[in-house]
Amino acid sequence: MEDNSSKKDIGQDPTLHNILVEQGGIRTYQKDQSVALSGEQGALVKETIQKERDKEKLITTQTLNAIKNKVFLILSLVFFVGTVGVFIYTYTIYKKDNVVVIQTIQKLPLISFENELPSVALPTTKELLASYIGENISKLKNEENSTLRFTFGENNTINTQTAELLSLFNEKQKNTWGTLNLGDFEIGLIYKNNMTSKFILIKTDGSDDVYKKFSSWEETISTDIAPIFSISETTLNNKKSVWKDSLYENIDFKTYTDENGEVLLIKGFLTSKVFVITDNPDSILYLLSLIRLEHRRDLVQ
Repeated sequence: MEDNSSKKDIGQDPTLHNILVEQGGIRTYQKDQSVALSGEQGALVKETIQKERDKEKLITTQTLNAIKNKVFLILSLVFFVGTVGVFIYTYTIYKKDNVVVIQTIQKLPLISFENELPSVALPTTKELLASYIGENISKLKNEENSTLRFTFGENNTINTQTAELLSLFNEKQKNTWGTLNLGDFEIGLIYKNNMTSKFILIKTDGSDDVYKKFSSWEETISTDIAPIFSISETTLNNKKSVWKDSLYENIDFKTYTDENGEVLLIKGFLTSKVFVITDNPDSILYLLSLIRLEHRRDLVQ
């Protein structure tokens, strides 16, 4: 027979029921956390967690600010370097343009000279200029291809008074000379083929205005520069003294000859920007060779 006492219903046993009630439900993370965060200890834990969160937030904010500062610094440096670069480029272009202007308009001298004869000021009249040149012809060496340069002015102003020089030759055209874009001038002597010849070189911008003016100057140029090249008034008044077309080194020039066909003056453009007046065909050829030599040197440099 079965023992009925061992088969009591557990649900009917009050002792066992009390044990289950006291034991409570199954433990969970949420229940443990709720218990841990209750009371004074829980408040301390909450405060610690909040401090850690605030600390992390502060670190994050500081990191973001540091990144922003670095980005701003980099952008500022890039902007500064770019600004400096633009300034240097602009300044370089500006200087380059100036150098070009100086090289094409005010290069000294136009050709190479063996010797120079300095004077602090340009004579006030063409007669005084002619006298000054005549008095110093003996300073030119009697050697083949010797050259002597007359300089007027000081330092960077040497031979820059081109409009004033032309005004000495023809004062009536003074206002016209002043409107032309003229560079430096050279007045010199050449000893070539046992002869001493004089010459004047004038640097220009090669514009149409310059060509027109120097072409029309033919009407009075022989009279204007007669004292410089020692042309007598009798020769000037002789109707047989005329200007003729001439060709040297395949370049067009104008030649002024007397009644005997002797060359008194030659004028024209040695290059597109260099006007020349001289009294000897040999001087034209020699000046051309000197200018071409200077041009080759400029290309090499």
